[in-house]
Amino acid sequence: MFSKRFVKVMVYLMLFAMVSSVVLYAVGMIMG
Repeated sequence: MFSKRFVKVMVYLMLFAMVSSVVLYAVGMIMG
């Protein structure tokens, strides 16, 4: 079903954005 697949993709994108932002923040704290 299209809607379920779309929701799953949106959830994955949100999780990826959160993880990447946290990783970038941690790297900035370590390097800076």
